[in-house]
Order: sequence, then structure tokens, then C-alpha cells
Amino acid sequence: MKYEPGNIAASFGYLPSGGLQFFCSLGALFSKDRFIKFHALQSLLYWILSILSIWPFLWVLSKTVGLDLGGIGGILIFAYLGVVFFVWPFIFAAKAYGNKTFYLPILGIASKKIVHYEEKASVAS
Repeated sequence: MKYEPGNIAASFGYLPSGGLQFFCSLGALFSKDRFIKFHALQSLLYWILSILSIWPFLWVLSKTVGLDLGGIGGILIFAYLGVVFFVWPFIFAAKAYGNKTFYLPILGIASKKIVHYEEKASVAS
């Protein structure tokens, strides 16, 4: 497996770093490498969508089970936030660092079309 400097740039956009990944992904959108540009756009769309999806999720929980953080509502909130903000981003970052292209549903296909990204043919080694 060959690691290139661009893999670090592509993977950094997925890592939860208190908003820093947002600015790094914006900067990576101006890269000439389509692999970096694809992952930068896909990670931006992922973070924007995941942050926007928190509010409806919390609203539904508050109306159905209540926002009692000591009860089932708290467990559901922390499980959702843990998966969305800590588990998936590290999996995505590991795949990007490993020079693998993966497509998130809807977001990946949209990113591929916007960036005009074509996967390189894999060479058997």
C-alpha cells in the first residue's frame, strides 16, 4: 500500500477537531489532486449534514421520550452523537489515508459528480 502526502490531507477533513477540519477541507477544495478534492468535498458535506441533523433528532426526542439525560433519551442522544461524531469519522479518515475511495450514500455520488473524480485503475502488485 502506497501512502502519499495527499492521503493525509484527504483524511484530515474527516477527523473531529473542533471545526478545524472545516477550514482544512475548504482549503483542500482548491487542490489540483482530484482525490484530495473529492474527499474534502465529501467530508464537508458529511459534517454539514451531520450537524444539521442533530436539531431535528433532538427535537423528536424531546417530543417523544423527553430530554431527560438520565433516562433512555440521554442514552439515545449520546449513542447517536458518539457514532456520528467519533466512530464514523475515524473510519472515513482511515479509508482516505489508505488511499481508498469510498462513497457515502448520496454525498459521495454528489461529490464525485461535482469534482469530476474518476478512480485510478488499480495495479496488481
